[in-house]
Order: sequence, then structure tokens, then C-alpha cells
Amino acid sequence: MKRVLITIVLLLCAASVAFAAPKKKKKAPPVEKEPEIVFDESCYGKAIDYTKLMTTNPYDTVGKCYWIGFPLVKQQLLSRSFALVGFASAQQNVFALMNFGDESVPMGPITGLVMGAGAYEYETVSGSVNTVHKLVRMKEYLKETKEPKPAQNKSDATTVDNKDLEKYYPLAEGRSSTYCMFDDCSLKEVDTITNCNGSEGGNKGCIKQSILSSKNDTDGMKTRAKYEIIGKKLVITAGTNPLTGEYRAFDDPSLVIQSPLIKGATWEEINDKFKTIVKIVNVLPSYKVTAGEYTDVIKIEKKQYTNDKKPSKTKKPINIFYEYYAANVGLIKQEMLKDKKTSRVRELIEFSSKE
Repeated sequence: MKRVLITIVLLLCAASVAFAAPKKKKKAPPVEKEPEIVFDESCYGKAIDYTKLMTTNPYDTVGKCYWIGFPLVKQQLLSRSFALVGFASAQQNVFALMNFGDESVPMGPITGLVMGAGAYEYETVSGSVNTVHKLVRMKEYLKETKEPKPAQNKSDATTVDNKDLEKYYPLAEGRSSTYCMFDDCSLKEVDTITNCNGSEGGNKGCIKQSILSSKNDTDGMKTRAKYEIIGKKLVITAGTNPLTGEYRAFDDPSLVIQSPLIKGATWEEINDKFKTIVKIVNVLPSYKVTAGEYTDVIKIEKKQYTNDKKPSKTKKPINIFYEYYAANVGLIKQEMLKDKKTSRVRELIEFSSKE
């Protein structure tokens, strides 16, 4: 009888241990290897902007090229070359599964050319199923280029009144601006002006060195760009390719601002993807940001349209941005207007100069 009781007790103990033991976690399904996608050089210069990708059904992106100009952040590393990425550090902001092919997932901000590969479904911590984009990182096609030469425009090279350009975007050696990016400040950008040449009233140029970093990657991604005042325009004439690290001249300089910088002044920025209508909507006596309160601030509105033959007056802009430039400082804030609400793109948190 005693042996029977001992046997029953042992069986009960074994059952209780089995009940108390935690359930084994289900293994995450292995990330399938993407079929090899041959890069079509016709994508170069014709990639669709990431803002269009944000509003496109993932199943409709297969084979289409997109340019990720706004840095993505690694949210979860799934393997050496696969990661879930998003526009901010919070898990609920997962935007896509990205395949980096034969390269490792970078630890810093992610930009560059990608190709849509459909949709990816995964189970969240709460148990719900989330469907996001599936993207393949592309190696950007580049033509062989030599060290870029300063852009020249004979018609603009004569002395003109462009002092307001340097007033609101000072090209002065040693100036340093630190920006907090997004509402959650998940990225920081430090810009420093170096290697200046030229003179007032004529062509003048400087190199802007930038370091874009996240909380998990303090070293960050380093780039540089050539800013030049040519006539009545401040343009970017060369820059670092974020994928290859190559510094090259641009075929078409990118316009930053142009003179005269007075209330009501307008101009257009046109490229392969967008047509942007720019207007100086106000001149503010002062404006406060994290870095401090600044006086004599111009507020610029940028309405971005897809660049097609349809007149922009008959359609709504796909993006609206507001930029604030303070005298003797430069850009102090950039906002994006969406659904009647503004969100921070970047905001000045520190500023210093040699003056």
C-alpha cells in the first residue's frame, strides 16, 4: 500500500511540473530568401519618392523602384541581411521588412534606392498580424565621375545683390547646428560649415559636413555636400552618395532658397519626381525653438506635387512643409503638415559659431 501511495504522489508531482512549465515559444518563421532581382539601370533618376510608397498597397509595389530620402531606422534585426525598419524607434512604427542582399544590415540610419517585393506579414507581441512592405535594397547605378568642379553659370557670375541669402543661410566657416529629428527625437543631425571660398556679391561656396546618428548608433552616418551661392540662388552642387560614400557633382543643382527673401516672394523647384511651389508666407519678429528664441525669421511654405503634365492648380499637393530661417543662424525648424496637423521633421537644439 505504501508503494502505491508513493507512486501516486510521484505521478501528481510530475503532472504539476508539466503544468507549471512554461510553454515553448513558437519559432519565428524563417525569413524567406528573396528571388534575385536584376537591377534595371532605367530606374536610376526615375525612382518614386518614399512618400508615395507610404500610401501604396504593399501588393502593388512589386518591381517598382523607390528612393528612400528620409532615413529609416532599424527596429528589429531578423538575420544578417534582413531587418524590420521604420521611421521612428517605436515598434508600432514598423514600416517594412528590408532585404539587404549580400550586405549586412547597417546599424545606422538607412536611406537609398529600394525595390518593392510585395507584402510581409508578421505576428506582433499582442498576437495580432501586421502587414507591411517588403523591400529589397538596391545597389545604386552610378556613372563614372571625377572629383566635382564648382558649378559655373556665366550669366549669374556677375556681382548681384544676394546678401539676404547669406543673412538667412550664413556660409561661414566653423558654424555648427545640431538638429533633433521627428517628434520623438529618434535621430540627431550635426551640420558643420567648412572649406569656404569666394566673396560677397559673387559666387561663394562651402562644404557642409553632416553626421546623422541614432540613440543606438552614436557614430552615425557621415556625409558632405557643396553649398554655393550662384547669382541669386543658394544651391547644392555636389554631395555624398549615401550608398557608396562617393562624393560627386550633381547634374542638376538642388535649389535651397533664392533671393529676394521677402514676404510674398515665390519660386518653383522642379525635378524628375516633384514640382514644388515655394512661397515666403511670413516674416516673423521672433520665433522660439529648443535652441532658443531667434529674431527676424522668415517662414517658407513648400507645396509638393507629383511632376506630371496635369496643372498643379487642379490637384492637391501630396506634401506640405514649413521651414523657418533665422537671420545670422539659418534653418531653425522644419515641419510637415498632414491631416491639418503639423509634425516635426527637424528642430535646432544647439547652435555655435566662431563669430
